[in-house]
Amino acid sequence: MKQNIFFLIMGISTGLIESIGMMLVNKMSRNGIAFGVAVSDSFKSTELFKKLDKNFKKRLFLSFVIISLAFAYLLTKLNTEFKQSIALIVYIFAILIVNFLHYLSYSKKVHMIISENSEYRVRDSRIIVDTELSKDKLSSNSKSWWIYIIPVVILIISIFHAEMTYFEIPNTISKQIDFAGNITSTMSKTRINVIIGEIIGLATLVLMFFCNLTFVLSKQKVALKNSKTSIKNLKRSQNLITYFFGILATLSSIYMVILSKMMIGKLDLNIMRFNIFTAVFVGLLIVICIFLGLKVGSTGDKLNKSSTSYSEEDNSLWKLGGTIYFNPNDPSIFVPKRAGFGTTINFGNKIAVIIFVIFIIVITILPKVLTH
Repeated sequence: MKQNIFFLIMGISTGLIESIGMMLVNKMSRNGIAFGVAVSDSFKSTELFKKLDKNFKKRLFLSFVIISLAFAYLLTKLNTEFKQSIALIVYIFAILIVNFLHYLSYSKKVHMIISENSEYRVRDSRIIVDTELSKDKLSSNSKSWWIYIIPVVILIISIFHAEMTYFEIPNTISKQIDFAGNITSTMSKTRINVIIGEIIGLATLVLMFFCNLTFVLSKQKVALKNSKTSIKNLKRSQNLITYFFGILATLSSIYMVILSKMMIGKLDLNIMRFNIFTAVFVGLLIVICIFLGLKVGSTGDKLNKSSTSYSEEDNSLWKLGGTIYFNPNDPSIFVPKRAGFGTTINFGNKIAVIIFVIFIIVITILPKVLTH
């Protein structure tokens, strides 16, 4: 397979999954949310909303086709792996940005609709909130936290194996490998360099665990009606999400161990197959996230169809189509997203902002530190 064909397949498949995920954003969003806007329970069943959602999907598909055709044409004009990889990155970001701009335009339309039609507004603005990061939230996940033991054991065993076979490893090991599997850059053997993959795996494990905690420790959202069912679904969702992150951490650890053993010459794998495995791994991750968003939901509100939706905070507290939450009067640090699956932070909380800044600094600096 030629490398431009590989880049084309990897790019188009990623762009398609991104577009499908955005098309399903309203189905993955929490109950009572349409394009990031809090609406009445009846709004999503109206012909007006169905028409908006249908037109939104059409725009996303048309944008995907146009950008993908431009990407395919560009690949035929680029003759180096570096330029093609840059084109791939630009393509993926272009899909993300254009999809988000479409989403924002429809979010504004929904805002206008509910401002002009009182029957589509949320009548009851009350919410039930748990702002304490209590031990109860962590203990409710006691049955699932054990899964993090697996990736830790995998990484420790790999590090131990590298130490035991250290003197068998060549004094010069590979640092970079091109698309064809040729070594393009090398580095001297050190005890840190031979386990760089495992170190990245440990850093990834910590990142997964942190993301997991944002779900468990986020502000609880409980339905005003059928509150017992709502709480039960919330606990079930937290356990399912913990299993998801634990499995993801395990797969990431295995991936980094394989890559590490390849770089030090302990494992000989076809680079093309490894690249295909990488693409499948990323694609599978996105698909699983979409599945969780559709079948579980950030707060478990998708687990039981009979569970009624809860009222939401005022729309003015959510910016950019319900993607950013800003409320200085809310002590919550993490909150469930309005749009799609996942959690976000309360940018009106100083502690939350500090955590966010530290997180950005760590993921920015860590790769540079590890390469040195």
